Amino acid sequence: MRINIALFDKDKNYSTRLLKSFQDKYVKEISISVFSDEKLFVSELSSQHFDMVVIDQEYIHLRNHVPDRAVLAVLTKDNYIEEFEQIPAIGKYQKVETLYKRFIGIFADNSVGIKVRGSGAKANIILFTSAQGGSGTSSLAAAYAVNQAEKGKSVFFLNLETFGSSNSYFQGEGQGSFSDIIYALKSNNINLTMKLMSTIKRDASGVEFIDECRNAYDMLELKDQEIDALIEAISSVKEYDVVIIDYSGVSSERQMFLMKTYADSIVYVNDGSEIGNTKFTRFCEVIAVVEKMENKALLSKMALVYNRFSSQTGRQLQTIPIARLGGIHRIEGITGRELVEELSRQEVMADI
Repeated sequence: MRINIALFDKDKNYSTRLLKSFQDKYVKEISISVFSDEKLFVSELSSQHFDMVVIDQEYIHLRNHVPDRAVLAVLTKDNYIEEFEQIPAIGKYQKVETLYKRFIGIFADNSVGIKVRGSGAKANIILFTSAQGGSGTSSLAAAYAVNQAEKGKSVFFLNLETFGSSNSYFQGEGQGSFSDIIYALKSNNINLTMKLMSTIKRDASGVEFIDECRNAYDMLELKDQEIDALIEAISSVKEYDVVIIDYSGVSSERQMFLMKTYADSIVYVNDGSEIGNTKFTRFCEVIAVVEKMENKALLSKMALVYNRFSSQTGRQLQTIPIARLGGIHRIEGITGRELVEELSRQEVMADI
């Protein structure tokens, strides 16, 4: 689905440049018709269907001609104004990516009844997890996301950890965060798919993601059934090739929920330490019981990757009930994005 937008601005140069920018970058998401003649604009509003109408603030009187079914917004010269005469405001002079997200965000907050669906194509969902904190699960998950994006795949990185942060690895244009998505999940007055479209950011590597919550407590409010709605909405936003879920550091019901319900494959990360190996062994024991009780194949979807491995402090288990993909030695002296880029070039990435 494309949002059909009518935009009125007397500045023909501005509206023409805006139209070209959106046609170049967002032709599949937004269709914009620009107007500078008042009579023609009013006539088209009455005869054509527009999902959203955007009017320059100097011509706010034209709002009286906007149909009730359309979402109304105002173009302003001030990029920091949220509302103008109680109408959502859009700062004119911003990057096209920022304008796009603002358009979509306003539409999402005011168009509950509109559904957006993809073609139904299913992404390959890979869960990176561990029962051991400190094994580098998140950095390895982020590295795999970068690895896949660099191969030309469409990748979404979903960090579901309570204290996790996608921002440690990825940066992109936009202002929304996971807090906005959680609020949308709990609200009956916000179109979730459209809110996602306005919140998702794109890293320079091509990986798409959501910023961390403004307050970590917000993640505690996220329920399993809301994760279900979130993943469905992500698949509606875009036909991703790969969705990478990062959830680790603790063995929990949510971990089991993600493994049983969504994961096409599961990457378990272990540093090979005595504690790490013990937790991994006991984790596999739990999974074997769950398999038997619920008649679900889980161990066959799992594979072990050693990360932050040191031959001085760790050892590889000889007999394990899941596939072993290989390992990565501890990389010293770098963290964050630099570490992720180094990990993305490791040979084990080709086996995941």
